[in-house]
Amino acid sequence: MQKEGLELRFNSETEKQNVLKADGSIVIAFLSALQAPLKWTNRHPFHGWLQVLSSKLLRLTARQSAPSTGGLKKPRHHKPDTEALSEIKRFQKSTGPLIHKVPFQYLVQEVSQNLKPNLCFQSTAIGAVQ
Repeated sequence: MQKEGLELRFNSETEKQNVLKADGSIVIAFLSALQAPLKWTNRHPFHGWLQVLSSKLLRLTARQSAPSTGGLKKPRHHKPDTEALSEIKRFQKSTGPLIHKVPFQYLVQEVSQNLKPNLCFQSTAIGAVQ
């Protein structure tokens, strides 16, 4: 089958039946996503329009036949650098401690045990260091 310098070759008779002529233009209707794609050679300036049209139709049929997710929203994915920048801005705006008081106290005691054992700290001193 030829249309305006485009030569279509079909793998089977079912593929040939899937190509419909409507108002002088060729419309490709793939009935399922499992069907083999058309072999094509193109000598026309609109290079690749057949593959683009077929891939769009395959996506539409797959989207219509896919079951819905039940209204669940997928979490948004941001680029890592955008997340890091927004986190930096948020921490710069805040005036509270970045590490909570008790975990920071454990960290200070652990580091000080390596330098000098049996060392005690006042809570106000740890707050000042923090």
